[in-house]
Amino acid sequence: MFRTDGADIIIPRGDSALIPFALESADSGETYFLEEGQTLELAVFPVRGAEPVIRKTAGAAEQTEEGSVIFSLAPEDTDIGVGRYLYTLRLFSADGTEADTLAGGVGKARFTVS
Repeated sequence: MFRTDGADIIIPRGDSALIPFALESADSGETYFLEEGQTLELAVFPVRGAEPVIRKTAGAAEQTEEGSVIFSLAPEDTDIGVGRYLYTLRLFSADGTEADTLAGGVGKARFTVS
Protein backbone atom coordinates (compact mmCIF):
# COMPACT_ATOMS: atom_id res chain seq x y z
CA MET A 1 0.00 0.00 0.00
CA PHE A 2 1.34 3.41 -0.88
CA ARG A 3 1.79 6.23 1.61
CA THR A 4 2.85 9.83 1.45
CA ASP A 5 5.24 11.91 3.51
CA GLY A 6 4.83 15.53 2.53
CA ALA A 7 5.51 15.66 -1.22
CA ASP A 8 7.08 12.18 -1.15
CA ILE A 9 5.23 9.08 -2.38
CA ILE A 10 6.37 5.68 -1.09
CA ILE A 11 5.05 2.51 -2.74
CA PRO A 12 6.04 -1.18 -2.64
CA ARG A 13 7.42 -2.52 -5.92
CA GLY A 14 4.69 -4.12 -8.04
CA ASP A 15 1.85 -2.65 -5.95
CA SER A 16 -1.22 -0.85 -7.26
CA ALA A 17 -2.47 2.47 -5.94
CA LEU A 18 -4.99 5.22 -6.44
CA ILE A 19 -2.96 8.36 -5.80
CA PRO A 20 -4.95 11.58 -5.28
CA PHE A 21 -3.56 15.06 -5.85
CA ALA A 22 -5.63 17.96 -4.47
CA LEU A 23 -5.56 20.99 -6.74
CA GLU A 24 -5.85 24.58 -5.55
CA SER A 25 -5.73 27.87 -7.41
CA ALA A 26 -2.43 29.62 -6.70
CA ASP A 27 -4.21 32.98 -6.70
CA SER A 28 -7.17 32.29 -4.43
CA GLY A 29 -6.30 29.03 -2.67
CA GLU A 30 -9.69 27.67 -3.72
CA THR A 31 -10.21 24.25 -5.27
CA TYR A 32 -9.14 24.19 -8.92
CA PHE A 33 -11.23 22.11 -11.31
CA LEU A 34 -9.80 21.01 -14.63
CA GLU A 35 -11.45 22.52 -17.66
CA GLU A 36 -12.59 20.45 -20.61
CA GLY A 37 -9.53 19.26 -22.52
CA GLN A 38 -7.00 20.05 -19.78
CA THR A 39 -4.90 17.14 -18.55
CA LEU A 40 -2.64 16.52 -15.62
CA GLU A 41 0.46 14.37 -16.16
CA LEU A 42 2.30 12.39 -13.50
CA ALA A 43 5.81 11.44 -14.67
CA VAL A 44 8.30 9.42 -12.62
CA PHE A 45 11.94 9.24 -13.71
CA PRO A 46 15.33 8.20 -12.29
CA VAL A 47 17.12 11.52 -12.93
CA ARG A 48 16.24 14.87 -14.47
CA GLY A 49 16.25 14.68 -18.25
CA ALA A 50 15.75 10.90 -18.38
CA GLU A 51 12.76 9.24 -19.99
CA PRO A 52 9.95 8.57 -17.48
CA VAL A 53 9.62 5.02 -16.14
CA ILE A 54 6.00 5.84 -15.26
CA ARG A 55 3.82 8.29 -17.16
CA LYS A 56 0.12 8.68 -16.43
CA THR A 57 -2.37 11.32 -17.51
CA ALA A 58 -5.71 12.27 -16.02
CA GLY A 59 -8.41 14.70 -17.04
CA ALA A 60 -11.62 16.12 -15.66
CA ALA A 61 -13.19 12.63 -15.59
CA GLU A 62 -10.59 11.56 -12.99
CA GLN A 63 -11.24 14.56 -10.73
CA THR A 64 -13.46 14.09 -7.69
CA GLU A 65 -16.22 16.44 -6.62
CA GLU A 66 -13.83 17.70 -3.92
CA GLY A 67 -11.19 18.59 -6.54
CA SER A 68 -8.63 15.79 -6.18
CA VAL A 69 -7.32 14.23 -9.38
CA ILE A 70 -6.87 10.47 -9.01
CA PHE A 71 -4.05 8.62 -10.78
CA SER A 72 -4.48 4.86 -11.00
CA LEU A 73 -1.25 2.84 -10.90
CA ALA A 74 -1.40 -0.86 -11.75
CA PRO A 75 1.13 -3.44 -10.49
CA GLU A 76 2.90 -3.39 -13.88
CA ASP A 77 3.37 0.39 -13.56
CA THR A 78 5.33 0.04 -10.33
CA ASP A 79 7.25 -3.07 -11.39
CA ILE A 80 10.42 -1.00 -11.66
CA GLY A 81 13.71 -1.10 -9.78
CA VAL A 82 13.70 -0.48 -6.05
CA GLY A 83 15.02 3.01 -5.31
CA ARG A 84 14.32 6.71 -5.19
CA TYR A 85 12.95 8.53 -8.21
CA LEU A 86 11.88 12.07 -9.01
CA TYR A 87 8.39 12.95 -10.15
CA THR A 88 6.65 15.87 -11.76
CA LEU A 89 3.01 16.81 -11.89
CA ARG A 90 2.33 19.02 -14.91
CA LEU A 91 -0.82 20.68 -16.19
CA PHE A 92 -1.44 20.78 -19.95
CA SER A 93 -3.93 22.97 -21.78
CA ALA A 94 -6.47 21.61 -24.24
CA ASP A 95 -4.05 22.09 -27.18
CA GLY A 96 -1.36 19.99 -25.45
CA THR A 97 0.98 22.81 -24.41
CA GLU A 98 2.28 22.82 -20.86
CA ALA A 99 0.48 25.38 -18.75
CA ASP A 100 2.20 24.85 -15.39
CA THR A 101 4.35 22.51 -13.32
CA LEU A 102 2.51 21.87 -10.08
CA ALA A 103 4.99 19.59 -8.30
CA GLY A 104 8.48 18.35 -8.89
CA GLY A 105 10.81 21.20 -8.13
CA VAL A 106 14.45 20.14 -7.91
CA GLY A 107 14.93 17.97 -4.84
CA LYS A 108 11.37 18.47 -3.57
CA ALA A 109 9.23 15.57 -4.83
CA ARG A 110 10.39 11.99 -4.48
CA PHE A 111 8.80 8.73 -5.60
CA THR A 112 10.26 5.83 -3.65
CA VAL A 113 9.79 2.20 -4.64
CA SER A 114 10.56 -0.19 -1.80
